[in-house]
Amino acid sequence: MTNIFLCLTANLLFDCTAVGQGGIEEIFIGSKNDFDVTVDTGTGEVTAVTPKAAQVFYKFEYLENTAGYTETFASSENLIGGTWTHRIEMIYPAFTLEARNRIQELKDCPCGLLVYFKDNNGNEWFFGVDPSERVRLTENVGQTGLALTDSSQEQLALEGTGANKRYAFTGTLPIV
Repeated sequence: MTNIFLCLTANLLFDCTAVGQGGIEEIFIGSKNDFDVTVDTGTGEVTAVTPKAAQVFYKFEYLENTAGYTETFASSENLIGGTWTHRIEMIYPAFTLEARNRIQELKDCPCGLLVYFKDNNGNEWFFGVDPSERVRLTENVGQTGLALTDSSQEQLALEGTGANKRYAFTGTLPIV
């Protein structure tokens, strides 16, 4: 009898000599409507990001060791499918007018964001690629602290839900 629901195609083995470092090295964000994204569905890789007109991705810097990515799967009731929630959190190190304006722009991006990040292992990733996934600013806490020695900062979270895990990136990113 032939199984028409062939799910697995290869092993996933653990390499005990490989060390997976946590954290994110860099984050770039662009408006989803400003780019055409080419995905190789066979490999799950974004192979090209083409700007519409002269659009670019913008770098979002953060305090060292304060940016992280989380990906969570929730199964659907019919057990065939479900959704992936993608989330980046970061802390920007100042309570400034410039930070306020960039965060306001993130909030006001109606069609969602494309988010590129490079992890501390050198891997490059994208989320916000799926047509139905609308990545948006979901949390922001700006605080001055209480004492003169407290840091002022902006805590940000970007989140979106789509049909696929994050995509690997093998192309060249159009950046400022």
